[in-house]
Amino acid sequence: MSKLHKIIMSSLLLGSVALTACEDFLDVNENPNYPKSVGVDIVTPSGQGTVAYIMGNQFQVAGNFWAQHFSQSLVANQYKNLDKYQITESGYDGPWQTLYAGALNDFKYVKDRAKGDSVNYAAMAGIMQAYTFQVLTDGFDKVPFTDALKGLGNTSPKFDEGPVVYDGIIKLIDDAVAQINDDNEIVHDEDLVFQGDMEKWRRFANTLKLRVYIRQIYARPEVSEAGIRALYASGAEFLEADEDASVQFEGTTSRSNPLYQTDVTGTTANNIAASQTIIDYLVETQDPRIDYLFQHPGATPNPNSPHRGIQQGLAGIVGAPTTALTSFSRPNYQTGGIFAKNAPVILMSGVESLFLQAEAAARGLATGATAKSLYEQAITASFNKAGVTDAAEVNAFLEGEMVDYDNTSDLESKIDRIITQKWVALGGTQGFEIWSELRRTGYPSFIEPSISSILPDGVIANRFLYPLSESQRNPNYPGLVRAEVPVWWDKRN
Repeated sequence: MSKLHKIIMSSLLLGSVALTACEDFLDVNENPNYPKSVGVDIVTPSGQGTVAYIMGNQFQVAGNFWAQHFSQSLVANQYKNLDKYQITESGYDGPWQTLYAGALNDFKYVKDRAKGDSVNYAAMAGIMQAYTFQVLTDGFDKVPFTDALKGLGNTSPKFDEGPVVYDGIIKLIDDAVAQINDDNEIVHDEDLVFQGDMEKWRRFANTLKLRVYIRQIYARPEVSEAGIRALYASGAEFLEADEDASVQFEGTTSRSNPLYQTDVTGTTANNIAASQTIIDYLVETQDPRIDYLFQHPGATPNPNSPHRGIQQGLAGIVGAPTTALTSFSRPNYQTGGIFAKNAPVILMSGVESLFLQAEAAARGLATGATAKSLYEQAITASFNKAGVTDAAEVNAFLEGEMVDYDNTSDLESKIDRIITQKWVALGGTQGFEIWSELRRTGYPSFIEPSISSILPDGVIANRFLYPLSESQRNPNYPGLVRAEVPVWWDKRN
């Protein structure tokens, strides 16, 4: 990363933190941070970094709590409300505004200005816009899309229905991929995601389309199935096992992994413990990835101390024990762990790509490799990331009673197996995505709501609340929709 972009990233990350506390500074349609003319080579990494910070911090934390990888420490309070599913209109106002007025406007700026020899910047920006809009609609449901990003031309954008947004996302991706020019080069430092490798951007775009189509499988099955079949018929290539769409962090004081900054060195440090749900499952399946995902209990992690999680929501129960955080496992912040200070924020992983392909194959919508083969490739790739490369150890795990793909009898049991292992593999690093998959499928089927939940029995948090800023400024605000109400594609349960 060049000196210039180090400065951009440092300012971006510090600015993102500040924006969460200064919500009135932003408007959905206007980014006041830039003068009238800035090079697309500068705005591109700024937009990418903004998305990475939100996905690696606020959305990472919420997703991992609600998918039960993380739980609140018994001697702290920062995330008790997350464990209770007690969400407010101001809770995700900052990320909403940062993504709209920051990232999405950055990408629009690039698309409007990247022409000729710089057209690949426009392609990258279009794919990142699609990714960001999917995150927003998956979290909030109806969002401004067709009227968004018009500046003073429309300061009260309407909120579009989810299917409209999803169809628009597909068009954004198709238009972006059509712009890619393999003869035009991008300086590596100006693309924080793939360092200018446009073939990887193509594969990322295709994998994102596959995710978008699969997300709709229960809500719009005909659209979903037709889209997936067309994707395969076109010969689309997807992210490979070791290819992640990610933003790397350097590990210095102001440029560390966002979760590391939040829970290790920040003002809200020492709040996050491992959830008992994930620890129990990893122990029961004898999963060696447990030491990659979580550090052992102890003031200094003690490898001889058995992993231990906190029951989801226990910290929010009156009279709960006040056992020290050092008595429990924590996200792995150690060197080489998933949240080491220099760990990347993963937007979409090659492991996710393989699980998506496995589900498409299980549903009879894909060509090529079998669902079992893709499922096992995905788990193997996840093991490799965790440093578990012994083939005999991997094969023994794949043949375990709770993991073996052949130990299933019908389609839904196969989907259950795929999503449960996806829940493990993406846990921690792609918290928002595993929460979305839990909502879409209801898997893993053994997850029960937090014991301190304020929602109706049997219900988890299914959405973020619409931001307070929209209720105050936008007459098209949809009104208060409670956290237990499913988003549009959540139709299975």
